[in-house]
Amino acid sequence: MSESFDLDKQKWHDIEVVVDRLVIGTSAEQTRVADSVETALKMASGTVLVDVVGGEELLFSEQFACVHCNISMGELEPRTFSFNNPHGACSTCTGLGYKLEVDEGLVIPNRNLSIAEGAVQPWARSGAMSPWYYSQLESLARAFDFSLDVPVKDMEKQDLDRVLYGTKRKRIDVQHHTRRGKTYRWRTAFEGVINNLERRYKGYGVGPCALGDRAGRKRKSKASRNGRVKVEHPSVLSDREKAIAGQILKEIEARLTFLLNVGLDYLTLSRTASTLSGGEAQRIRLATQIGSGLMGVLYVCDEPSIGLHPADDYRLIQTLKGLRDLGNTVLIVEHDEAIMRAADYIVDLGPGAGEHGGHIVATGPVEDIMAAPESITGQYLSGRRQIPLPEERRPGNGERLVIRGAAQNNLKDIDVEIPLGMLVCVTGVSGSGKSTLINEILYKKLAQQFYRARDRAGAVRDIEGVEHIDKGGRCEACTGDGHINIEMQFLPDVTVPCEICEGKRYNREALEIYWRGANIADVLAMTVTEALEAFENIPRVRRRLQTLQDVGLGYIRLGQPATQLSGGEAQRVKLAKELSKRATGKTLYILDEPTTGLSFEDCAYLLRVLHRLVDAGNTVVLIEHHLDMIKNADWLIDLGPGAGDKGGSLIAEGTPEDVARMAHSQTGQYLVRMLGVEAEGVVSAAD
Repeated sequence: MSESFDLDKQKWHDIEVVVDRLVIGTSAEQTRVADSVETALKMASGTVLVDVVGGEELLFSEQFACVHCNISMGELEPRTFSFNNPHGACSTCTGLGYKLEVDEGLVIPNRNLSIAEGAVQPWARSGAMSPWYYSQLESLARAFDFSLDVPVKDMEKQDLDRVLYGTKRKRIDVQHHTRRGKTYRWRTAFEGVINNLERRYKGYGVGPCALGDRAGRKRKSKASRNGRVKVEHPSVLSDREKAIAGQILKEIEARLTFLLNVGLDYLTLSRTASTLSGGEAQRIRLATQIGSGLMGVLYVCDEPSIGLHPADDYRLIQTLKGLRDLGNTVLIVEHDEAIMRAADYIVDLGPGAGEHGGHIVATGPVEDIMAAPESITGQYLSGRRQIPLPEERRPGNGERLVIRGAAQNNLKDIDVEIPLGMLVCVTGVSGSGKSTLINEILYKKLAQQFYRARDRAGAVRDIEGVEHIDKGGRCEACTGDGHINIEMQFLPDVTVPCEICEGKRYNREALEIYWRGANIADVLAMTVTEALEAFENIPRVRRRLQTLQDVGLGYIRLGQPATQLSGGEAQRVKLAKELSKRATGKTLYILDEPTTGLSFEDCAYLLRVLHRLVDAGNTVVLIEHHLDMIKNADWLIDLGPGAGDKGGSLIAEGTPEDVARMAHSQTGQYLVRMLGVEAEGVVSAAD
């Protein structure tokens, strides 16, 4: 090695100092390696290069930094991987995983319009472009030689990008004429619609954070990898690896197994709790409790079967029995027939709802409930009472909504046709993509077009046939809830009673007005049945009350707040409102599991209401697992075959009888016995 050498100061140089050459063998030589590495680290400020004869060079650093790009991070610790801790959370979205941003689809909701016709919605007033902004866009179009009269869908991408994202470098000559006849001219760089909105409003929609990962962690945390966790048989691991990872792998495998057993195999581990349904969250808590191994505990579950396909019931029932077998008591509020039949003991309340209920009708094992003549639940379980099949399937009106290229979440770029003028049911195992298809894509796309809603719709190429519906239904300001909550980011939503009227909702002067001995507060305290008698001679009021009575809500009070209604009651109130309107015959109703919280008798009421809506010429689309609702549909759209990545495909479509004959449909297997049809090579799953 030369002791002196010349370097060109105009160039970058890599200077390497050879510290040692050796062949590793004995323990003495290993000690020599340690000394040599320590010497090299001191000389090279924490880096060392190992040149293996016949192999590749290995570069190491004693710093928490990349040896190639020198990007560094602090020492790894548990909080580094937690989005709830500032040390690991993405600084842009503060660990939420999403942030407010301008959505191009909301800025230009109708791409069939031209910019001159008001396609840029935030810059349009009453359908026409604001003159101030239009003058800038005119100048932009002149500078880059494109037309504002061409539909947005036909514009060149580079021209549309200039409209949306501006021209930061090139300045354009703007000429603006005012109403008073004055003309202003100036030279400026065009800011762009989206950049303008982000500067002024700080968000025109919600989107994923681009700087962190979906879990809201910093990129540095996401970039930390340990290769791959081996969850295979312990014999794969060495003794040293077993000592290090044995307990960790045991915990991981046990927790994942519990989630599989309660039918949640389709959930991704990065799924946020706020996106879980009530049933999914409850089943996760169940899985946690099984893992705790506690005994002598009372578990209370409110409808854990929510969102479960009949094919998934078995795993949930086995999980509940597992809790029982550990020495615990499991108390379930439930309407699911399979869970009732699997129960050791049933307490049946009734006989009716509201003021007509509150009594214990029957108790004991399922056989005792079935034998009790006064139990409506027992009558349905025994078959003495049942929800009948429709006399015929409706042919529809010949028109269709066609969803082209649905590719959101797990949907596999599928095309789905929804025939209009029918009761249509979307089925499939839990997690197969039903809610994504109907709620995230169909509803949000229609809401954007009809109501100018700002919710971002799921990925889809196009929806055809929208001209065949007028889509009435809910108030978009409150999304049909009837009330507005104060949202607290990490706390429950807050609703507060009025401090002035103390919840009566009227002032003193209004309460002093009486009609037939009752003031407004007294009227609101009446049940629907009582009010129907009181207002018998007032047709306009009687007609609306009669509709509530028809959907089985005669027991609720007129002044009952919407927040105190159960899910099933709220659904029927909305349906009653629609029934009281004059039918247009072109309305599309979308209901996501309307049988949640409903008994057999309630489902029968609900079906009668839905049939009335469809008989008036409207279209009802249900996302449903309840077999009695499914068998009453005119048309089924079955997704699957599995959940998560194994789902998202169109498995079957047709009448319930058609689907029942399809051996590859899990939903069809459960319909075989109910409909009395035969499917070759298939044993009915209900058996």
